[in-house]
Amino acid sequence: RVEAPRIALATGPDGSVFVAESSDSVYLIRGFTSDGGELVTIEKDWERVGKTDEEIEDGALGLAISMESGTTSITRPRIEDVNPFRDAVSGLGVDASERLWVRVGSDEIPTFHVYDYQGELLFVARLEGLGRVAGRRAEFVIDSGGVLGFDPDPEDYPKVYLIELEQP
Repeated sequence: RVEAPRIALATGPDGSVFVAESSDSVYLIRGFTSDGGELVTIEKDWERVGKTDEEIEDGALGLAISMESGTTSITRPRIEDVNPFRDAVSGLGVDASERLWVRVGSDEIPTFHVYDYQGELLFVARLEGLGRVAGRRAEFVIDSGGVLGFDPDPEDYPKVYLIELEQP
């Protein structure tokens, strides 16, 4: 069985496109203009970071739902061969100011490297208090509307975080 590579993808308000392959050993983002021309390549040296035992265990449980004769059953089969390392880039987003937000997959606290379209690092944003939520990592959507965080699979009740940036 051949699996397609997992990617992180973001589009800017100007039609630009940014893409990074989800890799545990490569930090590489490529940006393209709306007409397909090369915009920027951002590459950093990256050292692999191991997942915690809890992350490996959580990733090893799949979810299978089946229906038979009107009865639904849910099982959590075990998935073997879980990657023991975190991805270098775990997400991308572009805000209204055309800044590229790169979520770094190695940190328990949600951390973003924020670049301009020329590939210059503008700042690093760490969202304290939004690390692991009930054993899972919070997810984020960053676009021209702002920064939104949420727990994709809450154990108690849905939570949505609207994030405002502090100016230094």
